[in-house]
Amino acid sequence: MSPSAGDSSSSPDDPARLRDEFERLSAFVDGGWDHNAFYHSWLLAHVPRPCRLALDVGSGGGRFTRQLARRADYVFGLDISPATVAAAERLTPRRFGNVEFVTGDVRAMDLPADTFDCIVSIACLHHLDLEDAYGQLARALRPSGILLVVDLVRSKGLKDRGRDAVAAPVAAFLDLFHTGHLRQPREVREAWRAHGENDAQQLTTRQVRAIAARTLPGAQVERRLLWRYSLVWQKP
Repeated sequence: MSPSAGDSSSSPDDPARLRDEFERLSAFVDGGWDHNAFYHSWLLAHVPRPCRLALDVGSGGGRFTRQLARRADYVFGLDISPATVAAAERLTPRRFGNVEFVTGDVRAMDLPADTFDCIVSIACLHHLDLEDAYGQLARALRPSGILLVVDLVRSKGLKDRGRDAVAAPVAAFLDLFHTGHLRQPREVREAWRAHGENDAQQLTTRQVRAIAARTLPGAQVERRLLWRYSLVWQKP
């Protein structure tokens, strides 16, 4: 069953501007290492077995979507940028016949209710109204389905600052190990810096937990290294 598009509602990030930004960033999509990839193994460990149908929200170049396709019978990768979807399709070998990339804004999608065994979102939901997004994705899960989120988080307090101090050298080492250099090319850094200035919201871990408690009772929310949080929730 394919997700279908509808009308977008108001949200922290303007859909047209967000789409245009990711259209520009699509030039740098290569399916390779980034800080989100650090969490791919953790996410895969929480994918339910069996997993008939999965959805990757904000699938980007499709690196995790392809990994998810090894655990699920069929996977939809959803991204707001047509150029990014085209890049993901180009980077996906033909042997992944159980992957389908879809262009669309999740806020405007009429996701079928009680359908997906697993929904994953990596570094996407901070562009959205989080309470609305959690509610929408929860409805789309089948009973006992799993929602998995890794997203950006805002640091607050000494504990977070200490974690950030540890994250910086760890991130540098990981970048060097996976790419052979400490920093991305200047044009890539500048593109992502400009995008970061327009990020709609980055919440603190406490704020995320409060929203999750209202919309996803029982969700496990943890602060992670590399400036991210994780969420695991199983639908009753």
